[in-house]
Amino acid sequence: MALGQSILPLLETYLVNFLQDEGGEMKSEFYIPTIVDLLIKNQQGYCQVLGTESSWFGVTYQEDKAQVQSSIRNLIKNGDYPDSLNP
Repeated sequence: MALGQSILPLLETYLVNFLQDEGGEMKSEFYIPTIVDLLIKNQQGYCQVLGTESSWFGVTYQEDKAQVQSSIRNLIKNGDYPDSLNP
């Protein structure tokens, strides 16, 4: 998903509301794709989906950190990411 900078104020509005409603819940998550879908349905924004051959990974919990760091190191080693991203 490719998002432009203009989406940031819209995301901020939804994030503030999310934090007020669910910010105290340890396992609550702010799903950006859900908000983007809502913005599209409300004709407040659009999204361009970019194709890729790459796999994605993310950090949701502390336990994810080691795996993500290892994945980033491998991408750096393969020349896919610059060395300046070395975790």
